[in-house]
Amino acid sequence: MSEHVAAPPNKDPLIDEVRRIRLRMSARYGNDVRRLCDHLRRVEKRYAGRLVKPQGDEPITR
Repeated sequence: MSEHVAAPPNKDPLIDEVRRIRLRMSARYGNDVRRLCDHLRRVEKRYAGRLVKPQGDEPITR
């Protein structure tokens, strides 16, 4: 994996918070995108009833 390159300073605290959360989540899964995606798929299943499904789109199969 490549090293994280710091984004230019931002004056928007919301953007800064999103970036901090993203970095924590990435680190939690060893900066491994597959592990992170596996986690997110489990979360999707857990909260499937709360998700809005697009109309007219075919489901994505894995």
